[in-house]
Amino acid sequence: MDKVLLAVKYVEGDLDERENRAFEEAVRYDSELQDYLASYKEINLNIGQQLKEALSFSRFRNTENTQPYIAEKITYGLDYVWFLGWALTFVIAMLVWKPWKADLYQEFGYDHKVIAATLVNKPYQNFDKAAQFLEKKDYYEAKLIVSKTFTQNPNDFKLASSYAMILIADNRLETSREILYPFASENSIYKQDAAYMLALSFLKAGDNENCRLWLKKITGSSSNYQQSLQLLDKLNEEESTSKLSFL
Repeated sequence: MDKVLLAVKYVEGDLDERENRAFEEAVRYDSELQDYLASYKEINLNIGQQLKEALSFSRFRNTENTQPYIAEKITYGLDYVWFLGWALTFVIAMLVWKPWKADLYQEFGYDHKVIAATLVNKPYQNFDKAAQFLEKKDYYEAKLIVSKTFTQNPNDFKLASSYAMILIADNRLETSREILYPFASENSIYKQDAAYMLALSFLKAGDNENCRLWLKKITGSSSNYQQSLQLLDKLNEEESTSKLSFL
């Protein structure tokens, strides 16, 4: 689920008990989610306050009459329509605006079926159940199962990569990076695979600079090399398009 929409649903009380619990856990570590939550709470508060002011809007008939009066129906209606239009435009812009990075992540990242496939054949207890949860896009329950095994086998890169995929899909981006950084060190044989996954975590966060930084660490010997080049090209193309739109 899109982070903005997730924050809105949380504030509006539209998440079920499990989703609510997962959100409250995720927001503790996800700074981007924290920003969206704070922004929507502020917007919600401001709109409520301004709507209250609009409903009690008063004005003066002319400069000679100093007694305020409640606006006449037609004038009040225009004021209310203007305000409501402004408020809806602002909220809708927040809800429907999706950064192009999210589209690129959908193209280059890992969907729930890909992640589930990485778990099916792993020789760990209950990973078949974790895969079933992923098939339903239930990242929270899958994460609980895989995390327990990962803490016991922190040096298993294949296990770490599956866990990191789940975390990225679940928007636990900072936690995923903490897992991947040790494998991305210069003396690691997994450094290029880890670099690509780190790039995807920054891509999903909308951090172009760090996404490029990690993509450029991937060389021709990596299985992700061609994808890295394609993603770099699209990042550069989008940046050029954005610059032109402001000219």
